[in-house]
Amino acid sequence: MDLWATQLRLNPVASVLGFLVMLALLGLLAWTYGQLRSAPVLEALQSDGHPTAAPRLAMGIGVVLPLAMAIAFHFTLSGDAGAKAIDLAKAEYGDQYKYSPTAINWAGNHVSAKLTAYNDHEIKVVTVEWQQ
Repeated sequence: MDLWATQLRLNPVASVLGFLVMLALLGLLAWTYGQLRSAPVLEALQSDGHPTAAPRLAMGIGVVLPLAMAIAFHFTLSGDAGAKAIDLAKAEYGDQYKYSPTAINWAGNHVSAKLTAYNDHEIKVVTVEWQQ
């Protein structure tokens, strides 16, 4: 949450624009669903012999899959590897930044992590690497 507040403060136009684009896409998704569930479409489906029930399984998958991915990312980025990445970043770039891991890549014994380093004046991306 602290990173989002910093992004909003340092670049309010991009932050608000990103939020508005997300809202527009959600609105477009809701409008499309409404159009596909309208009476003429349902009547055409029924007259063609197709089921007219709401796609509950697809909606469930559409909710569960992103939630499962978010949970997996949370535990991966805030686990032992994320903590080690933060420690290495603090040692290399200093304590004047707060760090938020955004990606961790494992290749055999080699680990590479990207973190967002931020303070009240700047936001930047840093990379740290280590051997397991």
